[in-house]
Amino acid sequence: MAIIRTTLVLVGLVIGVLVVELAARLMPGSWGDGRARFCEHHSILGWVGKPYARGRFGTPDFDTLINQNSAGLRGPEVPASKASTEKRVLFLGDSFAWGFGVEEAERFSELAGSKIPGVRVINTGCSGWGTDQQLLYYRDLGRLYAPDLVVVMMHLRSDVKNNISSKQYGFHKPVVWQDGPEISFKNIPVPQSSRGHRITRFLSKHSAGWRLLAGREIAGVSLDEHVSKLLNSLMFDEEPATVTSNLSGVEATCRLSSMIVSEAARDGARALFVLIPDIEEGTSRINEPKHYSDLVACLERSSLKILDLTPEFKSYFAAHPGELVVFEHDLHWNRAGHEYVGGLLTTRIREMLAAEAVVDIAAN
Repeated sequence: MAIIRTTLVLVGLVIGVLVVELAARLMPGSWGDGRARFCEHHSILGWVGKPYARGRFGTPDFDTLINQNSAGLRGPEVPASKASTEKRVLFLGDSFAWGFGVEEAERFSELAGSKIPGVRVINTGCSGWGTDQQLLYYRDLGRLYAPDLVVVMMHLRSDVKNNISSKQYGFHKPVVWQDGPEISFKNIPVPQSSRGHRITRFLSKHSAGWRLLAGREIAGVSLDEHVSKLLNSLMFDEEPATVTSNLSGVEATCRLSSMIVSEAARDGARALFVLIPDIEEGTSRINEPKHYSDLVACLERSSLKILDLTPEFKSYFAAHPGELVVFEHDLHWNRAGHEYVGGLLTTRIREMLAAEAVVDIAAN
């Protein structure tokens, strides 16, 4: 009888798990975390786009197709050789640049590029990247695309936070460090996550039921973290320590931005920094972080070219009351947001490429 009862309990558990899994797969937005499914570990950057990754990605607000090329970028293959008449605009950024929530053709970068003849857009955005990872990416890989203009998409809240910690969103990454008068990086090579965390990440990739439950909190900690810690204790493993930069968020972000300008200048390219405000999901309210004015002032003191979207979006909201540029349940731009930013960037990119042409003519 005991064996029968045990068997019935196990069968019941299996049926329950299958029911939850089926129900979760039928729910909108059951395709899970973008980093878990479309990225892979990288010893320098922490994570990068996974080559040839393809699949549906969604939430209750959207359903999109992700199709990444051989370089792990969301977009078509980029020819190694650059035509003499071609201008290239390279975008660096996080999930806003990656196009979280919209189709590839609906991203601001593609919208801007399509309106400027002779321009090839190369969007290297990767979800969760900070300015530090964008700098390191450009040093090793971005410059190989021979850009004429580098556009850095900088989120005013998340990037400043990301730039001073070696762990973000449960993933490990490099962290900037002030070493005398020089800037260096700690936590390189970037360690792999613990085995417990890798197991829960595997579940996030393959189980809609787990994704549905993983974010639920118990005593202020997600179920995902609880399970990771339990698995680590059973396997005698632990998560690598988190390293915090000895620079403030504003200092780190400003220094990293200046370094991107210097790296681009070495390649004969100019740089533009697009400052992305934190718009509250489902609203037109802009949450300005405390460091907003300090960061803008620091970037301006460094004579960086800036397109600050905070006043631009305020003007948009005044002219279009009630219209949303972000999703109802998410702070990323929807199609309207990408269309608006694409229009602003079209004008600014034209200006900067035209200015570059004038400089070239004067030099000759």
